[in-house]
Amino acid sequence: MRALVDGFPLVWQHDAIANSNLSVKYWLTDKQNHNMYGESDCVFHDDVLSLSGIRASAEGSYRGKYLPDKFYSENTNLIDIVEKMLRLRVYNYSKTNSYIYKDQSTLRRFIFKEISYWDYVLKKYKIEIVVHEAMPHTHDSYIIYYLAKINNIKTMIFHRASDGISMRFFLAESMDDLTPIRVIDSDDRNRSKPKRNAGPPVYSDYGKDNPWNQSVYISDVLKGIAKIMKNPFVFAVTFPKKFSILVERLKLALVRFIYKLEYRSLCTDTLPNKKIIYFPLHVRPEDSSYPVGGNFEDIIYCIEYIRGKIDDDVIIAIKEHPNQRYLDGNMYFGYYRELMKHKNIILLDQKLTSDEIIDKCNIVMTTNGQTGWECLLKGKPVVLFATAWYTDFPYVFFVDDVDVMSLINGDVHVDREKVDEFYSTYLSSSYPGTTNLVVEHALDISMEDNIASISGAINDKVSEWKE
Repeated sequence: MRALVDGFPLVWQHDAIANSNLSVKYWLTDKQNHNMYGESDCVFHDDVLSLSGIRASAEGSYRGKYLPDKFYSENTNLIDIVEKMLRLRVYNYSKTNSYIYKDQSTLRRFIFKEISYWDYVLKKYKIEIVVHEAMPHTHDSYIIYYLAKINNIKTMIFHRASDGISMRFFLAESMDDLTPIRVIDSDDRNRSKPKRNAGPPVYSDYGKDNPWNQSVYISDVLKGIAKIMKNPFVFAVTFPKKFSILVERLKLALVRFIYKLEYRSLCTDTLPNKKIIYFPLHVRPEDSSYPVGGNFEDIIYCIEYIRGKIDDDVIIAIKEHPNQRYLDGNMYFGYYRELMKHKNIILLDQKLTSDEIIDKCNIVMTTNGQTGWECLLKGKPVVLFATAWYTDFPYVFFVDDVDVMSLINGDVHVDREKVDEFYSTYLSSSYPGTTNLVVEHALDISMEDNIASISGAINDKVSEWKE
């Protein structure tokens, strides 16, 4: 099938695509691997340049024109979501295309042109299938996904479904169906039982190991100075770029320090002996918070939404994600104080572990985070605001489909045998491995097997569609 591939920039990811039965005609990916794919008629498009609206080099003669205005008028949902994606990531985007934020009209015209270009690409290259490495969460990826859907082009989204110990993934055909569970024959079940991690999930990278970490480490600065002293000429040539990067990192570190200072001044390491909802926060923005989370990417909205469903004496215990990034998203100075203005809210010290908190809370409420799974394995019900990989498990509820107070009061008792049985279905409905370049260190299979698993999953889905 003629494919447009979104992502998969690393060598091993490239191999997984190359070993599949796809015939890739357009590849939106990192420029470092543009010469790796074997098909000579595959067009590569630098995904970083794409964020600025720069077209693929092979499309240098493209002269953009708008789609009929009727399309924009009838697809306002697409435009609204793309605009929100751009605004949530205004800090990172504005470093390369700040002009689009000049005013509302300029931003809208940019979106209209992006939609027109990707509509042109899908039609020119006669794309039959779009493959996303991860949940579409940048404006160009989401436009591609949306246009594919309305043009009856098959979509394949690789979605992480790790139980916290083993890395697994499944293929979703739609962003509305982000759970791997399917009906299978009883003989096909894997009878394993889920295990609990004593600490954070195996794929977690906190602190310095986190690839998006915004802190500045003295050790890194000293190493850089040592390199400069060894080769002053190289230093002179690269100084302007390196200096601007250092200034940027220092700026981010300062902002992070101020936010952390505010958080630490308000948090507590003590949980009161009362009814408690544990509400752990996601990294924001990311695909799980938006677009998957929809309106619930707004944490203050979540808190007010929860408060409307519970008694006044119930405590909502919030813990910030250790890898939270600042300057993007809905963050602003005074944000945590704004949270604390709501009744019976406490911010938890980040040194407290999820295990400690889950033990003392009544339920966990989360957009779709891994903490919900940890809670379920500890025998407590979970309330979600959006779809998670474990959505279909028993004792997992959507926020509007359950009486939250009945869960808090202990009216629902988790039957671990039912959870274990569903876990067998989950294993049989997903694949071992990962496409995620950030968590490849957590693989519990060889990279060769991981590549084969990804290729096999693609081929399985393509075969399914051809039947």
